[in-house]
Amino acid sequence: MAPIRIGFIGLSTQGWASTEVVPPLFHPLLASKYTLTALCTRSEASATAAAKKYSELAGRTVKPYYGKDGVQGIVHDPEVDMVGVTVKMPDHFDLVMAVIDAGKDLFVEWTPGSSYEQTVRIAEAAKRKGIRVLVGGQANQGVAINKVKELIEGGKIGRVLSTTAILSANEETLYWGPKRKEWARYNLDINNGMLPRRTTAYMTN
Repeated sequence: MAPIRIGFIGLSTQGWASTEVVPPLFHPLLASKYTLTALCTRSEASATAAAKKYSELAGRTVKPYYGKDGVQGIVHDPEVDMVGVTVKMPDHFDLVMAVIDAGKDLFVEWTPGSSYEQTVRIAEAAKRKGIRVLVGGQANQGVAINKVKELIEGGKIGRVLSTTAILSANEETLYWGPKRKEWARYNLDINNGMLPRRTTAYMTN
């Protein structure tokens, strides 16, 4: 079976997609299954720099697209089978719908939309179009998470009725508060759907 040719909206030389999402595609386990063929960023400069970096890593040309026209370019590129949307979650919806409208298979991080209503609309549109959608979840395949899953499913700790997760981050991260880096301030707006209402209220009080 030929590798799936994948393009990413939001893949630059730095940031989440460049450090966590794309590097595994170059691992031997996935390199024969996926081929990075295109990327799209906000500006021509960032797209050009990113295309240069990933072309060198891939050993083949990775096409650069940028801006709004670039979004249409990458989703309609005949050499792209699947499009990954790797931008801030509040910006998912319009980009995801552009991918679906173009009839391309989709990768997007959880949650697909900024609300339940948006996510349902995305799911319904994908179903109508008959495309495949892969939704990624941070840390869902981590060693600790899988161990807990094994313990629960094996019945070794009895019947679990409820759970509580306590998260922590070092001071350098400044992601979950009470302090935030400027780039992460959008997480504080409950309308962006990033955090549960009670968590957001706690962090902003």
